Amino acid sequence: TLPPRPKALDLGTGTGALAIAIARARPDIKVLAVDRSQKALSCAAWNVRSLGLADRIELRRSSWFSAADGKFHLIVANPPYIPRKALPRLPREVRNFDPRSALDGGEGGLRAIKHIVAHAPRYLHQGGWLLIEIGDGQGKEVVRFALEGAGLVETEVERDLAGKERFFLARCR
Repeated sequence: TLPPRPKALDLGTGTGALAIAIARARPDIKVLAVDRSQKALSCAAWNVRSLGLADRIELRRSSWFSAADGKFHLIVANPPYIPRKALPRLPREVRNFDPRSALDGGEGGLRAIKHIVAHAPRYLHQGGWLLIEIGDGQGKEVVRFALEGAGLVETEVERDLAGKERFFLARCR
């Protein structure tokens, strides 16, 4: 549960879908949505304006946490999580639509995820939540890293409708 008038941070916002969903679900929330791609931010800005949410969603060009100031009650991210060696096997419509930088998670697919997990506690209020989209089969390692390396608690991995690991959740002490 989030407190009244919470602040959220959407890392790697892309089209702004997560920021928009959060803002529509919680009319009292303020969201800072960041992305390093100006093209992605332009798309997100159009989506945010067209839905009348510009007063509650702020967009900034940033690499992960570099433009984040203050603390947040919620941090969400859909980072690149596909292992580099799996990229050629992605469906053509994914390979041809999404920029490689939005897909390539490094050798094991965890490069960006580990960075976010490691730095999130510094930007979360005590009791704040971290939610990250992950790839199937990555949950165990992300949970281990969060508990041992980042000191997050109440870790959980949720599965999607196909039964695949899809979301990592954790709370800040």
